[in-house]
Amino acid sequence: MTFDDLIFIARAFHWRPDYNLALAAEFARILKPDDALACVWNRDRTRSPWVADLRAPIEQHRKDTPQVRNGLWRQTFEAPFYRQFFHPPEEKVWPYVLPTTAEDVVERMCTASYIAILPDDEKARVKEDVLAILSARGPCGDREEEVTMPVGRYELEAEIGM
Repeated sequence: MTFDDLIFIARAFHWRPDYNLALAAEFARILKPDDALACVWNRDRTRSPWVADLRAPIEQHRKDTPQVRNGLWRQTFEAPFYRQFFHPPEEKVWPYVLPTTAEDVVERMCTASYIAILPDDEKARVKEDVLAILSARGPCGDREEEVTMPVGRYELEAEIGM
């Protein structure tokens, strides 16, 4: 398989508002038989209790922002049109750890779009809250100390079968 035999979507598929006919039809139009669609996300939520705790300070700002974990994107793969053209998707998870520092973990948590747009004072509070969780329940208390953050890579792959 080469890159012209593949639609690759990394950390973005859940942002599509129409998880239905239109999207599956576009995939089927572009791909040839035996080509593939691959969607990839990082899933850091369930790997470790302290990592899951880091979500609390940022989730209160989420509101109705699309999230991969709510699973609405799965509607595409359940649509009759999708099933007409594609084989059932295969789902895989690869656990890994991310060597990083406490400061980088704080910055990572603040890359969520709904945190990035906060006023500076609210964003500063989020950073303080995340750092406090790291200090109290995480593996480190020093911002520069190296820490390994358990993260999982989640992939969904589907082959067109026309």
